[in-house]
Amino acid sequence: MEAIPDTLPLLTYLEIFSDMARKLPFKGYACVFIQHLLGSNIPLIKSIEKGGVGREDMYIIGKAYSSSIEVLKYLE
Repeated sequence: MEAIPDTLPLLTYLEIFSDMARKLPFKGYACVFIQHLLGSNIPLIKSIEKGGVGREDMYIIGKAYSSSIEVLKYLE
């Protein structure tokens, strides 16, 4: 079972110093993720959402041979 971290140190640092939640620098954008779906992707996706990309504008495609079942369940 793969751990899904709540945060990643670099993302926390960037969020604190950029005041991203207030400025919403990604508002109006869509985001396409084509990657290995691992636990560490979840904090990244959450940060992008905090930055203004709505869930309806996120498109996530995992690599079939390396996607974590726990991460897929979490994203559903």
